Amino acid sequence: MTPADQDEAESHCLALVVGYHHDIDAGRATAGIDVCADDAELEAHGKVFRGRGEILDFLRARETDTARRTVHVLAKESPPLTPTDSTAGPSGCGR
Repeated sequence: MTPADQDEAESHCLALVVGYHHDIDAGRATAGIDVCADDAELEAHGKVFRGRGEILDFLRARETDTARRTVHVLAKESPPLTPTDSTAGPSGCGR
């Protein structure tokens, strides 16, 4: 992977992560399922949700909790993203 390809892949993955958290903060948590693969795992609140069905249930519950307001912030100092294989993109991000 060339440095330009790596930069593009990192930017794409970052956009997915930012979009996912923005949807949650905007009250549209279920829209976040679009970034999850069929075998995705999500760790939240001390639990692990496996597969799109469990993750979607978690996101639906989050979306219905309208009293809870969040603002997610991503730190620029996060570790660099690295591809997990040639098709998945950085850290398995993407669809």
